Amino acid sequence: LRVVSARQGDGLRVLDYETDGEINLLPHYLRHSKDVEGRLQAIADMLSLRRVLLGEVSALTADRGSATDRTALEELMALQRTHEGQPELIIVTDLEIAMTMVRASGSLSYRWIFNTMAQLFAEIAFQWPLLWVYPPDYIESLGRVIAQVSSGDGAAARESMDSHLRRSDEVIMETL
Repeated sequence: LRVVSARQGDGLRVLDYETDGEINLLPHYLRHSKDVEGRLQAIADMLSLRRVLLGEVSALTADRGSATDRTALEELMALQRTHEGQPELIIVTDLEIAMTMVRASGSLSYRWIFNTMAQLFAEIAFQWPLLWVYPPDYIESLGRVIAQVSSGDGAAARESMDSHLRRSDEVIMETL
């Protein structure tokens, strides 16, 4: 986890996780920290990062995505609509939709950031099923995001994704 430093002749030294830690510590922090407010803030911050990343990815996909990319997203959205009431399947398909958008965005930097965040979200989501909550219009709202991406309007896609995830994040934080 990169919170221990080893130097020959100097031995092992435990680093300050807050100063020297990296994002891969988040699931461990959430699992073991006794600071309830700190854990809630860490979740809220992670959700905010997700909102920013996927908002930008949505805009880039709308601007750069091909017809094939748009078709793939629309097919995944059709599949997502069949998962109403099945949170675990919604999470899996959400991840597929996001991965498709990240690839379609054409940004290697966003892909690498997304890969790291996706691993964290998957680990966190499957450790805490309480996070599997959605606003009642979640799938319909996601459909609007995909429609904006497919229309090729990057600014509208970004705004739609932000609105979609902001409502979802509010429900998650209320549940916690």
